[in-house]
Amino acid sequence: MLTVIGTLDEIVSVFNNSSLPQAVIIACLSFIFGVMTGMGQGYIAIVMPIVALMAPGNIVLVGIAMVYGMAGQMVTPTHLCILVTVEYFKCRLWKTIGKCGVLSLLMVLIFSAWTYWRYYL
Repeated sequence: MLTVIGTLDEIVSVFNNSSLPQAVIIACLSFIFGVMTGMGQGYIAIVMPIVALMAPGNIVLVGIAMVYGMAGQMVTPTHLCILVTVEYFKCRLWKTIGKCGVLSLLMVLIFSAWTYWRYYL
């Protein structure tokens, strides 16, 4: 639908003409949609068509979308696995999300450092 009415092309055009690097745009979008949806299918369905049009065949942007979206989905109370875990083990929601947040931050930092060193230096 977005392709037929031209909205996806307009979004990609705005992003490509932006002064921000493509990696930053994709990382922010993936993280935000990961937090909003709380599930992998949600942020993938939204962000991957944008990645495919912004930079066809760029596996680095695909990796950025995956890692930042996963980090976003792990730090939100809308993620069903966290809710089930909290209910089953009778633990505190925000304490559990905090621990997931620390691990997600570690994952993002390691991935970002490795990607920057490997592909951008």
